[in-house]
Amino acid sequence: MPERQYKFKNELYTSIKKSLEGDKLLIENINRQSVYPMSLYIATLSEMLALTGSANKDTVPIKFSFLKELIKTTLNDKTFIEKNPCKGILIEGAWSNNKFVLKPKILDGLNVAKKNYVLEFLELSKTQVLFPAIPLKIGDRFSWKNPVDIPIFGLSPVHCIITSIFTLEDTLKNVARFTINQDIVQDSSKFNHSVELKGFGYGSVDYDTYERFLTNRIINETISMKFKTGSVDIIIDYNWSLNQEVKIEKKHPSTDIKLDNFSYYDNPRLTDY
Repeated sequence: MPERQYKFKNELYTSIKKSLEGDKLLIENINRQSVYPMSLYIATLSEMLALTGSANKDTVPIKFSFLKELIKTTLNDKTFIEKNPCKGILIEGAWSNNKFVLKPKILDGLNVAKKNYVLEFLELSKTQVLFPAIPLKIGDRFSWKNPVDIPIFGLSPVHCIITSIFTLEDTLKNVARFTINQDIVQDSSKFNHSVELKGFGYGSVDYDTYERFLTNRIINETISMKFKTGSVDIIIDYNWSLNQEVKIEKKHPSTDIKLDNFSYYDNPRLTDY
């Protein structure tokens, strides 16, 4: 909505495990020369700020700022920690015709890693569910389909459709709480016959009916994939977890981006890895 300030807190955890299945002698030779089997864990803790300006017809300008991030990556037995890879980066765009549009050339100058990181978290912050216009009562359900591309290092991305079923569990003032159950399948329009995929997800969301925005999201997704290549198949187990909180202020006092009061570096959940 126009003239708003959105403060995002994101906790994103990703686990990817790769292994091989098939001819044992061939697998032993491959394992001696490569990173298979491979385990990758990534924990990303971040805070973002989004400011919206005055509406012009159906267009609302938006400015995103990356305030603080902490990324902990563990590849097999090696751990790497990176702080604030995108600190100070401002991303400008606009909501127009129910779509988010980046300002032309706004990502120019960023390397590939930073560009992908920015796009991933913009996707997390701007993805909103189109809730039914009609009033819902406790127990009512509706479904929502979302196309998603799963990037696979060294392989082509897998095109999926996530079907989410929302069930209204409770309402309090202007907040509606829904539970979510998900079914994850390959996109039939981009189906890859060399890939076997099955997946599911679950979680909950809080929806502010006045602001028409998701204020809390907890999502857990599990996907198993098999890439059939002949004598040896590649098995990938993918787990993804998001915990997001959003605070909305109706009028922001200024467009300055303030960096105080952030304490994600002390988050004890990082010690779980």
